[in-house]
Amino acid sequence: MGRGRKLLRAGWISLEKRYSPHRWIAHWYSDESYTSNGALRYRQRSHVLGCKTKEDLPTRSAAELKWSQIRDQTINSTLELSPNSALTFSSFVLTRFIPAHESSWRPRSKERFQYLYQKMAPVFGDLELTRIDRVTLQLFLDHLAKKYSHDTVHLTHTYLQAIFSQSVDEDLIAKSPARGIAIPNYTRDRDETVLSFDAVRLFEENLEDENKIVWQLLSRCGLRAGEVFGLRWQDMRENCSLLIQRTYARGKIGEPKTKKSKAPVALPDSLYKELVKLRESAEDGSDGAWIFPSTRNRREALMPVDYHNWLTRILKPVSKKLGIRVNHQILRRTFATLAFNSGGDLKDIQAQMRHSHVNTTANVYTKSIPESVRNAVEALDKRIRKEKNVRKPDN
Repeated sequence: MGRGRKLLRAGWISLEKRYSPHRWIAHWYSDESYTSNGALRYRQRSHVLGCKTKEDLPTRSAAELKWSQIRDQTINSTLELSPNSALTFSSFVLTRFIPAHESSWRPRSKERFQYLYQKMAPVFGDLELTRIDRVTLQLFLDHLAKKYSHDTVHLTHTYLQAIFSQSVDEDLIAKSPARGIAIPNYTRDRDETVLSFDAVRLFEENLEDENKIVWQLLSRCGLRAGEVFGLRWQDMRENCSLLIQRTYARGKIGEPKTKKSKAPVALPDSLYKELVKLRESAEDGSDGAWIFPSTRNRREALMPVDYHNWLTRILKPVSKKLGIRVNHQILRRTFATLAFNSGGDLKDIQAQMRHSHVNTTANVYTKSIPESVRNAVEALDKRIRKEKNVRKPDN
């Protein structure tokens, strides 16, 4: 009885390992309801404290400290709910789901969830969790599929499952209504635009100096836009490669998209030499300086060019002039397609792009780039240059 009263009053902490990263969850017993014959019913409650990460709650003692700070407020807020009341979808997402996950989300993930939540909230944001059923969610996905891409619908489906799964874990609903919903098979077709060799060549001819180098890093090497503008001179390696260590987008320096993205990428020999020349002429060619610095300082610090600004000021005018639509996703697909058509091995191309399913070494800082990967990159570079030289007399 003594232990039961202690758990009723103070609760306890557990580590939930079903999720990645693992989550610390506080549990306690509440006595806010009664059975039909009037007997007091003890019910276990839970609250997600945060993730077992270095930035959030790395140890059990850290989780216990947080729980001691919010315990009374959390328990009282639960007791304030009448037996027939429940959290709404929006209040649960904003006060419980996001706080439980945001410490492990990258900036891009936060933006993406906010974008999707803005589509969920008007439909059932004010509905109580207990009143949302599978039919409501399925109709929402069906409507979403008529207007948006497969990726948007698929990710919305994933988040809805996660939201209601957490609702079940916290004993707010008995069963997740999202378990039975399906992704509609009539979602809008994915954008599969790929530039031709001629289109890649035309863009190069209309770009100069460092802008041309940026274009080549995107179109010939398969780098992500944020990775290109997050490069420092220290990332260059003597074996004609670049070590991807960070990204820069929307004014923020961040980590690469995944752990496996933090890896070396091969450069064509000609492009590597262009980078060497650019460093020699740069105002600041020190190891810690940005390869593509902005002309404006921010808070007395020189930051790199932002991709979205580069896209607006440099690439879109050329795109409009040529009548060819382009963005960084199109350039990633273009690299993969043209490299494969130039004789590159599919696995080597995937290694260059650092997709999550590619087996890469744990120690990416010392891993050498396989010769076959370099051959695929060189073949694409030579093919583009050859096409360019062949068409010169016609101009």
